[in-house]
Amino acid sequence: MPRELFPAIDSMTAARVAAAPLPPRQRLYGIGPGKSGTHALASLFTGIAAAHEPETDPLIRTVLDHVSGRCGWEAIDALVRDRDRRLGLVVDVSNINIFLVDLLVRIAPDARFVLTIRDCYSWLDSLLNHYLRVTPTAAWRAFADYRFRPDDFPHPPAERILEHSGLCPLAGYLGYWNAHLSKAIEAVPPDRLFIVRTNDIAARASEIASFAGLDEGTVDSSRIDEFRNPHKSRIIEEIPSDHLEEQVDRHCGPLMQRFFPEIRSPTDAGLERSMRRQRVFGIGWAKTGVTTLGRCLRELGYRHHGQRLDLVNDLGSGDLATADLSRILAVAAVHDAFTDWPWILLYRQFDEAFPGSKFVLTTREPGRWLRSYRSMIARLPPATPEIVARRRILYGLPFPDVTDAMLLERRARHDAAVREWFRGRPESLLTVDWESGAGWNELCGFLSLPVPAVSFPHENRAESHPRIDSAGAIR
Repeated sequence: MPRELFPAIDSMTAARVAAAPLPPRQRLYGIGPGKSGTHALASLFTGIAAAHEPETDPLIRTVLDHVSGRCGWEAIDALVRDRDRRLGLVVDVSNINIFLVDLLVRIAPDARFVLTIRDCYSWLDSLLNHYLRVTPTAAWRAFADYRFRPDDFPHPPAERILEHSGLCPLAGYLGYWNAHLSKAIEAVPPDRLFIVRTNDIAARASEIASFAGLDEGTVDSSRIDEFRNPHKSRIIEEIPSDHLEEQVDRHCGPLMQRFFPEIRSPTDAGLERSMRRQRVFGIGWAKTGVTTLGRCLRELGYRHHGQRLDLVNDLGSGDLATADLSRILAVAAVHDAFTDWPWILLYRQFDEAFPGSKFVLTTREPGRWLRSYRSMIARLPPATPEIVARRRILYGLPFPDVTDAMLLERRARHDAAVREWFRGRPESLLTVDWESGAGWNELCGFLSLPVPAVSFPHENRAESHPRIDSAGAIR
């Protein structure tokens, strides 16, 4: 990671700001990277002015202007002094503070600093979960691009899942982890810096308070677990262990050996790799038994994800070659099994993004399928312009003016394209017709799973009760 990531303060500016220190007050700055326990650190204190990442967007914009040369240290200095005066914080915890640390050390000569550290394996896992779960503001997106520099590091083949999910390469994330910790250790005098592991924050809360000159009565560790993210994407499991370990050793090796000598692998960091089954994608056309397939997959223990009409717009005009599929692939990264729209259309992309996945093409006799489809359409209220537009994207047909011949040809074309894509790969594609007698034996044999001791679930068999959602999509 280039050293200019954190522009150093020049000697003239350093002398100038040091000559005009902030008004005397106890101050504790948290300067750890995000997802290292910064929220937990801020939550430790009660009865005093403490905050986690206050007023971030204007601060980020000023920092980015500074590192890009659009403003000097004077702008950073003015902003920090104004915030200090208005907020009056005793405890200010933010991963952005690392970009201010050269200034803070000088204008707050009595301040203390806490560097929360987390081994880079579990830190990376938490960071990836965060970016898959949260939609950042424009300022945070720009800040992430600056810190992780996606344009500087191409995705190697082993990181295809990160690329498809709209995430940066490992080199960007791990390089930043190393640069952030290195900057903190270099910039803050040892007697003013307290380094604490994420998992030790609660146990060392009294030490932290004493180090900062704060009364032990201000410490309350009861809320520290409120900020754990219970939702795990497991995307890190998609990265080969040997590649992940090589990248950690290359970018973080010395600091990992210094602070986490016992952690040499993801397993050592508590990232036990689950026995993840291959993903299963149901890619049969609507009204061919996709609801039955979804029920089966749930019965077999898969984390099934069904219809997601909110993702249809990500398909653009329907030209998948030019569509931005990063959000769809990010969703696919955190589940095991998929049926219905829009998953039906994306078998090529999923086959490439998730090698070893299984695909199930549900089929149905064309005449019965057409009658089922037309029966369902007849029961729906008139389609809104939005629904018509969505159907045009999904089907590639000129709704509402579609003929029976168009519908039959479109479904046949889809099935033929699927079979051609998987030609010669029977281990990857299963074709089934539930109405012709296929059931547990065929599905479980294909998935190498035991047949469950329950009856096969034939969903939506009655033509008089089609499953239709509020948006008019066909199940």
